[in-house]
Amino acid sequence: MEETKNSDAPSPDTESQSFKQNYAGTFAAKCIDEQKQTIHAKQESEKSKGEPIPMELKRILDWIKNPINHSTVIAGFTGLIFFATAAYAVIATLQWDAMRGQLQEMKVRTM
Repeated sequence: MEETKNSDAPSPDTESQSFKQNYAGTFAAKCIDEQKQTIHAKQESEKSKGEPIPMELKRILDWIKNPINHSTVIAGFTGLIFFATAAYAVIATLQWDAMRGQLQEMKVRTM
């Protein structure tokens, strides 16, 4: 029993005290930051008093945020990506055709 009391290993009480001493300042800083954030949040909410969101738009946003409708939203955006890619392909083909015609014209003039 005497060996345990005289050993150099710190006791659990000492470890918890050092933990408290090391991190007490962090806790105090977090409390101060939280208080500052609540003050800024009130100021920002007062500044952001603008026109309210129309009910139709609010219903649409609520429908999009509903987890049940996520697959439908993803399918809609996938469709939009498909149509944007198809439109780009058509425009690129028309540009390629215009460049081919310009190349043919340049070949005719150089001969």
